[in-house]
Amino acid sequence: MPPSYSVTPYGNTELLYFMTTLKTLSNAEISEVLYNFLIGKLPFQTLKTTLEGLITFDFSCAPEHREINDIRIDEKLQFPVKPEYLCQMLMNYISGEISDLELSNWAAIIYLTPYFIQIGTTDEERWQSGEGPLWEVLQ
Repeated sequence: MPPSYSVTPYGNTELLYFMTTLKTLSNAEISEVLYNFLIGKLPFQTLKTTLEGLITFDFSCAPEHREINDIRIDEKLQFPVKPEYLCQMLMNYISGEISDLELSNWAAIIYLTPYFIQIGTTDEERWQSGEGPLWEVLQ
């Protein structure tokens, strides 16, 4: 499926405009961006800007409604979500480093995208590793 885009009136240079505005990040660069977001070192707006053209976040009505569309990132990129990442984000919120909306957006991205995964294959394994409660809190 070809990427969706809006064409601005550039005459015969429309294709060139499209090709020069499409992001080309390597899987390694995308991995670094996603991991830094997961551990709380990259705010949502920076994630959104960095991955523009590769994934579309419409959080304009957050927290009531959020949409994640047009994902063009390899789903083989996966990061286990560890309890310490959630703890760090909660500490950032408690200390006032991030807002409630930023915390909520972080949790929504972790929960709604295919890149952030639970540890363990069964519910019992997840609860024993501490992942069960983690995902309950994220929801």
